[in-house]
Amino acid sequence: GTGLGSSSSFTVGLLNGLYSFLGKYASADVLAEKACQIEIDKVGSPIGKQDQYAVAFGGLNVINFNCDGKIDVEPIYLSPKIKEGFQNHLLMFYSGLQRASNSILAEQRENIDKKFDFLKNISGLVPVFRTSLEKGEFKRLGELLHQNWLMKKELSSGISSPQIEEMYNTALDAGAWGGKILGAGGGGFLLVLAPPENQLKIKEALKSYQLVPFRFTDAGSKIIFKT
Repeated sequence: GTGLGSSSSFTVGLLNGLYSFLGKYASADVLAEKACQIEIDKVGSPIGKQDQYAVAFGGLNVINFNCDGKIDVEPIYLSPKIKEGFQNHLLMFYSGLQRASNSILAEQRENIDKKFDFLKNISGLVPVFRTSLEKGEFKRLGELLHQNWLMKKELSSGISSPQIEEMYNTALDAGAWGGKILGAGGGGFLLVLAPPENQLKIKEALKSYQLVPFRFTDAGSKIIFKT
């Protein structure tokens, strides 16, 4: 487990390939919901549905999970300048730590009632983050990521660790505005948001960790070869 949604990516991709093999078309929402049924209902993984929908739809989205079970995916449309600026403010480092996310998520699920205020506050950051992103307020985005990370750590004892804390604080000391461990936590990848002029210093400070380049994509799961 590295927090990049690999299991959901595999499940959605496999479903897409099987539908194509059978000569059928499956929309993004069908692929996402079928993947959720497999991972959650059949396999019994204590996970949410965000990864499956992110993989199936692609792009930058706000995903709303409604009380009636309906899931709405709202694309975020950015100007090319802001989108490229957002990309250029992000760095991702591999912590070298792998973890079993199920144990972290299981504890998190057990803590829902007593941690409800943290969950509510995390959810409340979404519209604020979206507005700041659409305006290109990158420093504000870093501050919001930092707030999110502080609250996320309260949800389960396994989300952070001394090594992760040292890694994150090193990035902040070198000029990052904020960041978070991706996925369930406990290891995997650290995403940091920092001004381009500070990134060389951050890379040097975290040189013992692998820097992983990445790019945004507007496409979700897609068939790239068909016989």
